[in-house]
Order: sequence, then structure tokens, then C-alpha cells
Amino acid sequence: MSPEARAAAPSVSSRPEFLASPEREGEVLERLCRERKLEVHFQPVIRLATGEILGYEARVRPAPDAPFSTAPDLFASAARHGLLGALEMAGCTRAVAKFAKLGLRGKLLLGLSPSSIVEPEQFSGEGGFEFLHQRSLDPGRIVVQLAEQQGKPNLERLCEAIMRVRSLGADIAIGDLGEGLTSLWLWSELRPQLVKISVHFVTDVHRNPIRFQFLKAIQQIADGCGSQLVAEGIADKSEYAALRDIGIAFGQGRFIARAAAVPAPLKAEILQLVRSHGLCALPQVLRLAPARRVTGEKLLIPTSPVTPDTANEAVFRRFDAEPGLPALPVVSGARPVGLIGRNAFLSLFGRQGERRDFGRLACEHAMDRHPLQIEKRLPLHEITERVIRGEMKDLECFLFTDEGGYAGIGLGQDLIREVTLLQIEAARYANPLTLLPGNVPIDEHVAALLEAGKPFVAAWCDLNHFKAFNDAYGYRRGDDMIRLAARVLSGTCDRAADFIGHIGGDDFLLVLASEDWQARCERALGCFAAESRSLFDEEDRSRGSLKGEDRAGKPVYSPLVTLAIGAVPADPGCFASHLEVAEAATEAKRQAKRLGGNALFVERRRKRSVTRS
Repeated sequence: MSPEARAAAPSVSSRPEFLASPEREGEVLERLCRERKLEVHFQPVIRLATGEILGYEARVRPAPDAPFSTAPDLFASAARHGLLGALEMAGCTRAVAKFAKLGLRGKLLLGLSPSSIVEPEQFSGEGGFEFLHQRSLDPGRIVVQLAEQQGKPNLERLCEAIMRVRSLGADIAIGDLGEGLTSLWLWSELRPQLVKISVHFVTDVHRNPIRFQFLKAIQQIADGCGSQLVAEGIADKSEYAALRDIGIAFGQGRFIARAAAVPAPLKAEILQLVRSHGLCALPQVLRLAPARRVTGEKLLIPTSPVTPDTANEAVFRRFDAEPGLPALPVVSGARPVGLIGRNAFLSLFGRQGERRDFGRLACEHAMDRHPLQIEKRLPLHEITERVIRGEMKDLECFLFTDEGGYAGIGLGQDLIREVTLLQIEAARYANPLTLLPGNVPIDEHVAALLEAGKPFVAAWCDLNHFKAFNDAYGYRRGDDMIRLAARVLSGTCDRAADFIGHIGGDDFLLVLASEDWQARCERALGCFAAESRSLFDEEDRSRGSLKGEDRAGKPVYSPLVTLAIGAVPADPGCFASHLEVAEAATEAKRQAKRLGGNALFVERRRKRSVTRS
């Protein structure tokens, strides 16, 4: 019901044309609520890990003979006439009766606006919350779902209403987390059993790193609060798998089942997905590159400025008293107007024949009137790009601003050092040559599979005779060969189930959860053999070997570059850590290289049990 209620903002819908006046519209609505001429459809909510049905969410719609064509029209009209609470209560009562008649399993989720639940008539005798008093359904199977609304409801009255609902046996859910601030506020105050996540954060979660991390954080909050999450609007199996593997307990959406007057059994596709043992391929960039999170503020050095009319003698005394001061900013009001570099100023000051006269001059005559100015909140990677474009010709010192006002100074050496550190750190997460995940994401993904007890195959991929190729053709064509291997291996992976990482150099690791993993590896070998030929000169290609020279200048011949893949099936209990997986995959890769040519070696002998403490 809550989606229809959300769509019922008075400014959204228009009155049906047949209603001649607002008075007539109100009369029709009152009769509709009184006679409960409403249709109810039910959408299943299932446990993502098992496919078990938690229950069904009721979706209220106008009956076929009612004078409203859509649910939004109906609820918008009720909101205009102050009858939203009456309509929602009538819908709840109708939903309870139909749910019981159909004999549906599990919980019944009923949507109510906070403003409706605190209406005075809900506290009058046994008539309050009439739907909870129907004998056809145990109130313990009902979940009252509070929808997002504009503005905060009266907390005291809402808590009183929620206490009464709970005293009658029903549970509480918060809907639309992420749509507005009210739902988050209600979560902190009401401690609901269920919290429903807005479809916005569910859409494309399997390939959107920000949403993926957001939901992981929300799951941690839910664990701490004792609530369970329900993901709304699941549209395909990739979203389903990602949500399941994040740990989201429940879900609903068109991929699982659409709302229907009589719900159908779960589709075979859902049951197959539940039975699968793979872990979804998590978004390949689980973090933003570190350089994109660091701003210039990290490099800012707070420095007291001077004004343009400050005497050069005072500037000299300032530099003399502060030997580590690299520069002095010149500020007029709050606006930076210049920069006096230490070395340049002292050199100029020492060359003056009449030092006394120069010392009396205002420092504006000695300052750089066009220093580089950088907003302190600018990401570090953008500052670096400005350096590359040549905007920072003098890297010794520059100014930081805060929305145009002076904030501090920055040093070029600090910028270079920080960029270098960030590049080293970023290389742990993504290889700069192929942009594939680096060692940290690889380790995290393997560790997640081991922790979840999911079977997978670790396939270490390495290029044979790559050094000879690099020596013969140079590093640029060597990079082309590595990028070709990355493209071929990436193309043979199932993006919904498999993971590829670039360990470094010409080494890659495939973490394969797809059932046809061996066929995919064999296909990668064939593709690499065919496509790599274009990177060899015709003479070497015809001869089938690379010609080089030894240290004595004598010709030597090396085989053409080929791809070796060593695969290790990792069944649950076989490995205790990602380090053990890497060790076993490395040994399998050595065996593959011994076979020569484009070869796949599968280690099937390793079977041992690991006990976890």
C-alpha cells in the first residue's frame, strides 16, 4: 500500500473527470471507504539466502467499478479530502480479510502513513486499528509498515500509537529508507523489526561501487540495531545475488514476483539462484581510487599573511625569525593578492644597494602578483592534472583558498610526495596498466568466498617467455601484450559470477564461480593464441620463434609468447586463508608452464579439511 500512498501527494494527481465537484468527490470517497470497495494485490517478500517466503506486502487499488482509474488517483483524492487515514485503514481491513481467505503463508505487510496512525479515532475503544481485531488473522502475523512522509510526525503521539500496535501483537517496519530523512529518524526512535531500503539504492547495486558500499554500511547498522533489511524493487538476478551476498535478509521486486490478486509460486529461476553456491562478482572497484578521496586541504599549511602595505623590512624580519617559512601570502581583506617566496625575496633584498630605502617600500612591490591559487577542497587528482597541463610552472609554493578567501599555502614538494604515495597506494587496488583490481581487492574477494563457504576455482594465469618478447620488441609492445591478455581473460569471465584481478607484471588471477569455468579457461587459451599473433613480426611469426642475441652476440631463439593457466578448485573446507589459495594456485601455474604452449593445468589432488576456530 505504501507506494500508492507515496504517490498520493495532493499536488500530483488530478480529479477524475466524471466527478462534477469536490463535494461529489468527497462523498464518493467516503462511501468507498465505508463499503471497502477496494482491490488488494499481494507481492511476496522472500528470504534472499533460502527463497523462504517471509510474507506478502498488500498493494491496495480501486475496485474495477470504483470511479478511480489508478491507485495514485485514489490516494491523491483521499489526501485532498482529508480521508487518507480512513482509506488506508479500510484498505488494511480489506487486505487482512483477503489474506486470510487465500490462506497465504507468513506475514502480511500493511502500509500506513505516520499521520494516519496517530489519528484520534485510532485510540477510541476497540474500534481503533480495527484490522488488528479481526479474528480471521492472528495479529502476530501482521507487520505495520510506516511510509516516508513530508515533515516529522509528532513523536510522542506516534510512539503511543506504535506501543498500542505492538501491544496488540503486530510488528513494525519502516519503509522507503533513503527516500527522505523521516525514515532514518523513525528507525532511530522506533527500533522496528524490519527496515525497507528504497529501490534507488538497489538498482544496479552489483555494478555500482557507491551503492554497494552504502548497503554494506546500512547492513552493519541494521545488525547493531537488531533490525532486518528488506530490499525493494529487485529487477534481475545480478541485483538479487549482490544483495544476498552483502547479507541483506529479505527482498521483493519484479524479478521475484509482481504483485498479483492471487500470488503465483516462485519462479524456477529464483529457486535455481537460491540453490547456486557461487558468490556474486562484487563491483570490481570496491573503493574510489585514493587520490579521488584526498583533497588539497591535506597539504594546506596555515600561515599568517601580511598586507600589501607591509614594509619589506618587516617581511625580512619575519623570514629571519622563521627559518622554515617558505613563503609569505599577501592578503587584502580576506582576498589573497600575492605571494612572496622566501628565496626570491632574500636574493632581491641582498642585492639592493640602498637596503634601507628598499626596506621602507611596501612588500606589494616585491610580491608575485599572479600566484597559483587552488581551492582547498579540490581533489588531489585535479591539482595534479593542473600541474600536467602546465598551470603550475613554479612548483615551489602556491596559495590555498576557501571559497575565494585566503586559507593557507602549499608546497610543491609536498604535492609531489603525496601524489607518489597515493599512486603506490592506488596500485594496490587497481593496476595502472590494465585498470583491473589489484592485490587488495583480489585478497578481499577470495577471503569473502572462503568466509561464506562458497566453492570456486582460483586460476593463476601467466605468460610464457614474456621477458624474451619484451627484450625483442621493447616495453611498449610488451604492454600491448599484457593488455591483450587482460582483455582476453576479462572477456571469457562471467561478469555476474567471476572475478579477474591483475596481480602485477604478466600475472593475473581468475576467481571463477561459473559452472563452466573449465570451458571458459580453454576458450581463453584459444583466443589468446589467435589474437596474440598480430603482435609478432611476420618473420618471427613464420619461424615460430623469437630471434635474439646472448651476451656474446650469438643468435638465440625463444618460443613465441603463450598463456599458461593453473587452476585449483577450492571446495568448502579446503583452504583456511587467501594466502593458502594463492600458494596452491601458484604451484598449479608452475605445472601449467611445464606443459609448454597455451596450456591449462587443473590441480585435483588437493583434498583436506580445515578446522576453523
